[in-house]
Amino acid sequence: MVKKLTKMTHDERFTDWYDWLSDAAHPALGARIAFASPPIVHDSGAVMTRWYARAPLSQEGGGKREPLEPTIALTVADALIAAGSVITD
Repeated sequence: MVKKLTKMTHDERFTDWYDWLSDAAHPALGARIAFASPPIVHDSGAVMTRWYARAPLSQEGGGKREPLEPTIALTVADALIAAGSVITD
């Protein structure tokens, strides 16, 4: 179905979204993306740490606060909007 949709619309993003979201659904990758902070690396590059939480919303450190991007949710939304546009057209 995804290949047919991609062929019909000439939009390769459908295949990319499907492949990416299939990988994200795997517990080993999906949990890491959904519940982990970006890697925090020491300036020397010798040490890297990552924080895990139930719902990480922001990362704080050094007086800075950086919101975390909900990567999976944004990808799902993009795919849904594109597919919905095809259906309504």
